[in-house]
Amino acid sequence: MKGFRFDFTMDQVTENNGKLNFILGNVSGPVAPHQIYLDDVTLSETAEEVPNVNNSLANVALNKPATASSGNASLAFDGNAATRWESIFNDSEFIEVDLGHTYTIDHIRLNWETAYGKGYKIDVKTEQGDWTTVFTTAHGSGGVEELRFLPEDARHVRLTGIKRGTDFGYSLYEFAVFAHDDEYIAEPAAAPVLAPAAEDNVINRAIAIRFADNKLWRTSITGVKVNNEALDREQFEVGAGVLTLVPGLFTAAGDYQIHVEAVRFQDAVVTQTIKPLPPTLNLALHGAASSSDSNLPASFAFDGDPGTRWESKWTDDQWIRVDLGEVYDIGRVLLSWEGIAFGKEYTIDTSLDGEVWHTSYTQTNGAGGVENLVFNKQDARYVRMKGVKRGSDYGYSLWTFEVYPHDPSGLKVPPILSTTSASILIGTPIAIAFPLNLDWEDAIQHIFLNGIEIKESVQLSTGLITIPGELVTQAGKNEIIIQAEGYSDAAVSQQVTRPNKALYASVKASSWSDDYVPANAVDGNTTTRWDSAHNDQPQWFMIDLGTAAAFDQVVIDWKGARAADYTIAVSNDDNEDAELKNWTVVSTITNGSGAQDKLEFEEQTARYVRFLGTRRALPYGYSFYEIAVY
Repeated sequence: MKGFRFDFTMDQVTENNGKLNFILGNVSGPVAPHQIYLDDVTLSETAEEVPNVNNSLANVALNKPATASSGNASLAFDGNAATRWESIFNDSEFIEVDLGHTYTIDHIRLNWETAYGKGYKIDVKTEQGDWTTVFTTAHGSGGVEELRFLPEDARHVRLTGIKRGTDFGYSLYEFAVFAHDDEYIAEPAAAPVLAPAAEDNVINRAIAIRFADNKLWRTSITGVKVNNEALDREQFEVGAGVLTLVPGLFTAAGDYQIHVEAVRFQDAVVTQTIKPLPPTLNLALHGAASSSDSNLPASFAFDGDPGTRWESKWTDDQWIRVDLGEVYDIGRVLLSWEGIAFGKEYTIDTSLDGEVWHTSYTQTNGAGGVENLVFNKQDARYVRMKGVKRGSDYGYSLWTFEVYPHDPSGLKVPPILSTTSASILIGTPIAIAFPLNLDWEDAIQHIFLNGIEIKESVQLSTGLITIPGELVTQAGKNEIIIQAEGYSDAAVSQQVTRPNKALYASVKASSWSDDYVPANAVDGNTTTRWDSAHNDQPQWFMIDLGTAAAFDQVVIDWKGARAADYTIAVSNDDNEDAELKNWTVVSTITNGSGAQDKLEFEEQTARYVRFLGTRRALPYGYSFYEIAVY
């Protein structure tokens, strides 16, 4: 073991037992406990400092020559946390340091001023080499960011901005670079537990793996493997609490093993189940759309909004197409025409590349309304309706253009289900509408709500199914599946929310600016807001629910002037002075990223809820559009 340094913990040393427990490991290999017996050894204290896992060697970029696209780059390398580099207000800025000679590096520390980088990359190169990207993110959160990566030889280190986190430029107090210490051995830290995607986990879809956010872990990730195949950097993206794997990685149903590797952390492993495409999944929803010259945009036929429509010019030779994003086996297209502006004659064409087209369906006597077109299985990424003859003097006009997977079962296609409200409260009946289809109604055998059979409790009438409110007890996306003999399953989801206990509640605040009064943040209007005084003093916002109520979540919709650090606290103290109440902190946020914060905690029963901002992210006040309590 000569030439190595070890961290160890001394469990017990007695006169008859001189055994020390060392914990050994290697960041690139397996870790296990080892027992090392020392014979006739004298131990003495030493003032020698053992390297820390977060700062194993000196900053090799300190006081080194630096350049930048704008601003004084040297201020980020001077070791003075009171000075900073600041770029102009532009996304594509860079800052670069020359380390003087080549080091093997594996650690960078960025200390951002408020003007941080949301998206950026780190590139390195030797004196004669090419630039190599060692780190990239689209989810930077500012503050101090510790970036870990596999050891790389470098003399030049460059940060290139991709997207700013504020309207200002990029600004760094310090940009530190650390050399790899190949003698340092430490026990890798535990990685966060990964949770597989449980929604939209079907083939050719992006998959979101969730985890309890650990900023150091996610900025130390060096690789992701799917079934032991290493992914390219472009195939995954890491954000706060989520690892997103791009569409196209999961082309068949089954179980996939996902490994995430991070420097000085144990591997994180999860099994992701991928399901077959359900035949009722509209593959074209929100797909990239285009058309010949039109009066209304092609995207309106694919936006999921039944009140918008595509409208072509008033000639026969018009077309509209959609990019499904990936190649799918498709077998059905549904067209919902507007009035008499339908296609009398047209074709449905498919393509793998958007250049070479194959006609999958030919319509010679269209009648408008809703047309459900079934054809043989086609491999396709692009799907096009190509007009031949209009049904009127107007153009072609489509409310919706839907594309569905091939259904190998041979079962009949059920009617399309739609909920009558986009979102409802817990305890409210769910109303499901569908086009008239008496054969399907008579064939219904089962109705499931979130996997529970409820057929005997629902009300079925012509074109409408109503699920009683007493069955609607689960917040979030509620899945309804209807099974009818001889038909494929019909499915629809209903978003259900809990009532916002803070809506229209009595509120107080430490301060406000102009007309941005506290009541604006609980009025249910996302265009009005509360704005505190613009100073460094802590600012608070208090909600009086009127009576003690149970809740476990607070949601804040920020304006740009968010809080970097803040707490949420609760109280049942009736002292009229908010600052003298006895408060219990239930959530603490540091380096908040803004937009929307959903804060979950153990269920509390309290009358008063307080936001307390202790550090601003921008040189303004604290400002949010809405604060909700659930």
